Amino acid sequence: MKLLLVLCAGLATVGVLAGSTMASPNATSALPPLTCSGTLLVDVSARILNEADAGVLGNIWALDAINERARVWQTSAPAAVGSPGGYCVVTTATGSFNTFAGPSPEGTGTVTAGVSGLVASIQRFELTAIFRPVVPLNGFLGTFDFRCNQQGVCPGNVRLSALFFQQITGFGGDGLASVYFAGHHGTWIQTSSGDLGDITG
Repeated sequence: MKLLLVLCAGLATVGVLAGSTMASPNATSALPPLTCSGTLLVDVSARILNEADAGVLGNIWALDAINERARVWQTSAPAAVGSPGGYCVVTTATGSFNTFAGPSPEGTGTVTAGVSGLVASIQRFELTAIFRPVVPLNGFLGTFDFRCNQQGVCPGNVRLSALFFQQITGFGGDGLASVYFAGHHGTWIQTSSGDLGDITG
């Protein structure tokens, strides 16, 4: 699950925003402890509705209702006021998903509409940008309805770049893990180094 607040066009889609502990058995044990060094600048959360989940075939196979948290650390100071600095971001998310009918997330079969389950995700990335927040740096930012459909159109999507950054000139991701748990329909684990399992039926 990638949060799907667009960091900047053509670079990445990631989840910004805070979560409780996922309730499915052993789900969080698959999530690595990702953190950053530096000075913590941002610690915010939000409720995200109707976020799209993409499978390995590029298909939108489910919509999420999740709580997300985003933390931003400054890793290198700008050379001058208004110039780019280095930042590291860790996002976490927990919540639920509900499937569309179509190819399964890992593409090994199909899944019917209305299969529901639980999801937990964590991601870490670094970027070079101008830090210019337009929302509070701490606390709950509210509820955002992305209004995604099965074609991947999300008219309510929120840009992380518009909330905290301007002029992103460098981006790199070095950690991602998501776990989707759907009972007898299966479990799908998605990581930076590969996937495991699937959700079908």
